[in-house]
Amino acid sequence: MSKYTVSDILEAREAQKKTKHFLDKLPTKKNKTRGLAADDKAKIARLLPSKKEEFKKAEKLSRLFDTTARAGAGGTRTGVPGIRPSGGKEASGFLETYTGVGRYKAPPAAFTQNQSFTGSATSSETKRPSVVLYKKCMDCMQPVRRDDAIPNMTIIPASEHLHPIAREKWETVKIRPGSIICYLFCGDCVRAAVAVSKDPSKQIRLISGGQETTLARYELQQRSQKISDQVFEAIKRERDNPESDVFYSDGVLD
Repeated sequence: MSKYTVSDILEAREAQKKTKHFLDKLPTKKNKTRGLAADDKAKIARLLPSKKEEFKKAEKLSRLFDTTARAGAGGTRTGVPGIRPSGGKEASGFLETYTGVGRYKAPPAAFTQNQSFTGSATSSETKRPSVVLYKKCMDCMQPVRRDDAIPNMTIIPASEHLHPIAREKWETVKIRPGSIICYLFCGDCVRAAVAVSKDPSKQIRLISGGQETTLARYELQQRSQKISDQVFEAIKRERDNPESDVFYSDGVLD
């Protein structure tokens, strides 16, 4: 049998009600400023347009959708411009306001239009490349065409951010940390890489190196590593060529 009676339990309950919760003891300040509720009519009225603005909008839309004013336009015929006696101007204004027709110019698709360069190519503050590989695509290793070549650039990280093994690797071809290496891709390889990234069948998830990725991303990473290896091998071959013209002293053009 319990040594506590019903009266003891009721007294303990009343005492517990008077005890403040630990959250109530925290040094918080309550905001005593009262505001309008979200469903308050006065607050809603301030957010909505005035009756005058509503009337103007209704009047404008009535001209746009007035079938009587547009009755003389007739049907649209091939090779004959449409005639809208009263609603044409309003329709154009409506489209301009709510769809932005004529205001936004679609950007050109990638690799379809030449982009103009407005900067200065002779600035003394511009760091110049140390190596420029211009003969072959560094992906497929085939000669590139002038009219379908995409330039690319990579920077060898600074010494403190470069792995010792990678630093020794680039030192074997006399490339120092911070050097800029420029090379080319052919249009076909770039378009193929874009197609891989957008292919729905390659968006499946997989685990690579203990991390979750997609099949498309995995294939592009493998492709990137292959390109890096081929760039290194190309530089190595050029170092062995006494007539090579792809190197520049200390990263500054002659």
